[in-house]
Amino acid sequence: MSSKGGSPSNLGLVARLRAWWDDSPFLGDVAVGFAVVTVVNSVMMLTGLDEPKTGSFAYVHLLGRLGIITLIVGVFHLGDLGDRVAAWRQRARAGDRHDPARRSSPPLRDRILGFLLDRWLEGSARVYTLAVTSVCLVVLALAQVRPPVGGAELYRNLVSLAVLVLLLMLPMTRWYRRRSRIRAARSA
Repeated sequence: MSSKGGSPSNLGLVARLRAWWDDSPFLGDVAVGFAVVTVVNSVMMLTGLDEPKTGSFAYVHLLGRLGIITLIVGVFHLGDLGDRVAAWRQRARAGDRHDPARRSSPPLRDRILGFLLDRWLEGSARVYTLAVTSVCLVVLALAQVRPPVGGAELYRNLVSLAVLVLLLMLPMTRWYRRRSRIRAARSA
């Protein structure tokens, strides 16, 4: 009936979700929110529950969605931002420009791999969000040369891209975790 600490078992789930949220960085939350809303909305477009957007508006709509989700997640992360700014100010006042932790930080390639591959769901959402945003920006930039179509085909491609990214990121995330464990064992 109860889990750790005598609380009801459903509070264990709430505690795990809270721990995930506290440990989840801002960009990961934005990417997961955008990916989930975009896939659900695309399925709604394909099943006829919503009217598929066409032309440039479809791509502007996707970018607007990203902006709205960024604002919403930003409101929930305001406390985190304040803590980070306070830490930066404290380091600046202490004159820690030559912080040993900075000098021993991993190379940029390893940090990017960690950003994308450390967590499967967040990494998949980050790649998906980056891909969709890039496509939207390129299509809108080339709108004078080739007018965008949008419509059901766009939403079918968005769902297909989400499935493809999820399937490709799973083995890559496993590879990265295995690689990280090997490196940690070598350095220990």
